[in-house]
Amino acid sequence: ETDRGFLRWLVIRARELQLVNSSELRRSKISARRMDTMRKTKSYSLLLEANLAEPSDTEAQDVRRERRQHQAETMDMDVDFRFPERKQTQSSQGSATALQSRLRSHNTHRMAGISVSSSHKVDIQ
Repeated sequence: ETDRGFLRWLVIRARELQLVNSSELRRSKISARRMDTMRKTKSYSLLLEANLAEPSDTEAQDVRRERRQHQAETMDMDVDFRFPERKQTQSSQGSATALQSRLRSHNTHRMAGISVSSSHKVDIQ
């Protein structure tokens, strides 16, 4: 009971270092293919990358999911959504007032042309 915490830490550390994967951990046995490659190379050292455990299907999916989440988080942090303000100059303010006055005069001219007789037989819809 007292060694449970240490064993848990040891298993987690072994998985981080790719010494075992989740399927090997479930079966409590190293895969036969991995043992064959160790026999062929005549080296059982874990310093060789070929002797390390390959991630199982679920581990590979978890790693991909974590990578995507990390990329999304870094993208959210790096994006700057501040847009430059539109610069108001004297000429643009003057042209805006000129446009407004022109629109007003145009509307008053149109309104003067509308009368009861001009719209008598016109379907408004």
